[in-house]
Amino acid sequence: MSACAAVVRITDEDKDVLGPPREYLGGRTLTGDGSVLTSADAEYEGLILGLEYLIALLGNVLTSSNNASREESLWIVVYGDCKTVIRQMQGRSRPRKMDAIFKRARSLVDTLPWNITFEHIPRSENILSDRLCGQITRRMENAAIERLLADMVKFDEGTTLQLRRRMLSTRNNQSAIDSPNFGSIEDLLSIHFKPHKSLIPFSKRPFLYYSLARIANLSLDFKSMVSIGEKMEEEAKSIWMKQSVEVTEKAQWLLFDGLNCQLAGLKGLAKQKDVSRIMRQHKNLLQKHSSFDLQSGQERWRDQYHNSLCNEDLLLPLHVSSWDKEHTRLSMPVDASTPFWTQV
Repeated sequence: MSACAAVVRITDEDKDVLGPPREYLGGRTLTGDGSVLTSADAEYEGLILGLEYLIALLGNVLTSSNNASREESLWIVVYGDCKTVIRQMQGRSRPRKMDAIFKRARSLVDTLPWNITFEHIPRSENILSDRLCGQITRRMENAAIERLLADMVKFDEGTTLQLRRRMLSTRNNQSAIDSPNFGSIEDLLSIHFKPHKSLIPFSKRPFLYYSLARIANLSLDFKSMVSIGEKMEEEAKSIWMKQSVEVTEKAQWLLFDGLNCQLAGLKGLAKQKDVSRIMRQHKNLLQKHSSFDLQSGQERWRDQYHNSLCNEDLLLPLHVSSWDKEHTRLSMPVDASTPFWTQV
């Protein structure tokens, strides 16, 4: 999951040809076709986005018959914070594996009859594009979470309706550990947490995993509790523990929570050998932390989940040169899969 953004600025020097100075901000999502998108790919897409909008914006000027006059009147400068893209567009390095997207950008540059230069700037000077990319990405993340929550509500409603029937069957000495006949939490896991495809960020997952675990526990879906615990253990080991000391401490809690979810599920499934194996392998961690219950575990991750959610609108600087003085709010469209632009 990624996004790209660009700023097109008409300066005072161009007012005789292009009219009064003004500034446009645009962006779109980059969901890809299943291939991995690198940061340089996203930077190239931002360059292409800006060039396409510039060509559309200058349509009348481009159709003018006085080409010589146009070449003398305008000078286009492209600023970017990705050295790879800037150096390749300057001709100082070869695109190699990025040849296809480089040719797309180069063909747009060749469409413009004016002098075009490319200059590298620090990321701190690319505030508008950087913040918009972050906002688009968070909007995609929130939409993915909303879809999961909607499915959880539907599933939870089904759980409540079927709970009394399951309780009655338990009292009649029937099995209480079979998968519920109205579906499984594992279906939600496979749909919303696909490896390398889920749009839900790792920072928001622990709280959501706990929400799923509480529903699974209510419906006596012990198999799903084991699956949720395995997900939490996998992410704690492969992602969280590779970061800072502060994050590593959270990873230990996530691992602790994941192991206990597995233990709760395995006990419900009466798989005592697997319970003994986990307790033996992780004896020190399980003894180090406090006792486990689903509610306290969910509360542990609640603040991180809510603090990472974003508002519908993003506070953006009006101009890069005066971003600390004037601000405006940008209202994004619900669907940013197609390019959108606004004057700022």
